[in-house]
Amino acid sequence: MNEKRMLFVTCTRRQLNTIVEEWTDWFDAYGGAKIALYGVTELEKVGFILLQWSQPIPESFIQRLRTDDDIIDYVPYDAALQNEPVLA
Repeated sequence: MNEKRMLFVTCTRRQLNTIVEEWTDWFDAYGGAKIALYGVTELEKVGFILLQWSQPIPESFIQRLRTDDDIIDYVPYDAALQNEPVLA
């Protein structure tokens, strides 16, 4: 089954490129996800990163997002769960 697991993350604009470089290096080394798209939002001018996962999104990664001051918000999506919450 080739279901899509996605994670949409918003971050401070000033840290966008740093986060993208860090995550790219991490995913290249350990796998599990890739950056599908990143840039700056039109209205609020904040950074965004769209991640595509090939495995369930690790709780440790979500915890990292919750504690990083440069992360504004995030939205996980798992097509296999459809209308069910992605996180417990």
